[in-house]
Formats: sequence, structure tokens, C-alpha cells
Amino acid sequence: INANPIRSYRIRRNRTSREPLLLPTREARASGRKCEMCVDGTNEDDAEPTTVEEQCRRMTSKFQSEFPQVEAITAYEYLDAYASNCVLVDCRTEAERAVSVIEGSTPVDDIDFDELKKASSTKPIVAYCSVGYRSGLEAQRLKDILGGGSDRKIVNMDGILAYTHVLKNLPKGSMPNAPRILDPRTQQSTQHVHVVSQAWNAAAEEYTTHEFDSADLQNFFKQVQSHVRVRKIQHLYHQLTPKCCS
Repeated sequence: INANPIRSYRIRRNRTSREPLLLPTREARASGRKCEMCVDGTNEDDAEPTTVEEQCRRMTSKFQSEFPQVEAITAYEYLDAYASNCVLVDCRTEAERAVSVIEGSTPVDDIDFDELKKASSTKPIVAYCSVGYRSGLEAQRLKDILGGGSDRKIVNMDGILAYTHVLKNLPKGSMPNAPRILDPRTQQSTQHVHVVSQAWNAAAEEYTTHEFDSADLQNFFKQVQSHVRVRKIQHLYHQLTPKCCS
């Protein structure tokens, strides 16, 4: 998704670990109102999560489940099995990436899908965004482009917010080569992260969170909705084309 850097944004210190996320209520879902990325919130019948990390896990797994044809992985699995040898694709907007990125990632806007299809590399491709929804769209698109015969493994990571918890929980000095969260301007480690809005703020408490202001947030969701429509049409076309041509 292309987006100009935000003109202004709010900066917040993260909340206490027991404060609930602002996910849609049962009444909101019953009335037909959807959450901001077109996916229902957590199930209120479940026991209330007691930590921010658990809130993050529930939210991201909900988003990842929207893409059953794409393998979903956690940030812990990324660090354990993929970080040292993968193509890491950042599927967030330019404004979000201006705050921080995962070290070694490439913006999705800079990926040449046609060249990727021709490439002989079999490095796995790991897509990430903030909570696993936009990255799911792009991972699905990559699977469609590369085709079922490709040896490339494509996975959808649960996102940079989940990765803040991974870095927080790493014993000091245990993985000195673990990819850091970087300020892209200085290439230095940072504890700032963009969460889009407080509704999706599930970053580790140690992080200072940034969010779109109200005007930019509306623009962001319009872009997301448009992008979702395009990707779904492309996926449908991919599914139907072999049938039409057989």
C-alpha cells in the first residue's frame, strides 16, 4: 500500500499490561459494524487475556486465520527458523516504516514480483505488517504469482508488534545476531513502533507507540479497504484462470 508519510501523529507510552485492547464489542458485531480492518475482534466468551502479549497473540492469530492457504508463523518461529536466511518483506505503509522497521526487511513496494518469479533462489519469503492482515494479503499474492510448483516457502508472520515481545523476552546476550527493530534514518536500535491506532496497540510495554492522527487514520483505512478489494480480485482471478483455460 502506498501512503505518504503522516503529517502528524500521536505518541503514547504504552499502557499497563491488563488494560484491554479496543476491539469491537459483541453488540458492535451484532449491529453489523466491523472493526477497522474488516476482521472481527477477540471472542468475548474467551477468558480475558491477562498480559499484553496474550492480547497480541489472540489478535494476530485472528488476522492470520483470514488466509488459510498461507502458512502462519509467530515472531518466535521467525527468529528461530527464518531470520538468518530469508527474504523479509515489510507490508506496511511508508509512514509506519518511517518510525521503525525490522532489520533486514525490504518494503513490499520495492519488491519486483516478476523478477521474484524468475529468481532461482529458494530462500523462504516472510511477510510482516503490524498484526498479520496486510502481510497475509501480500503473502497470498506472492503464492499466486510464484505458483504451486515453486519451491519457495512463503509465510505470514504475526507482525512487528509481536516481535517487540520477542525482543523484550530475549535473555540479554542470548542471541546477539537477532534482527533488531531499527530507526530507518539512523539504522540504530529503537523502542519506537507505529501501531496504526490505539485499537491495535499490542506492543510490548517498553515501547513508545505512534499512531495516525484522525485524518490520516481515515485515509489509511480507505487505502486498506481499496487494497483488500484489489488483492481479493487478483486472487479470485488466479483461482479461476486455470479453469477457464483448461
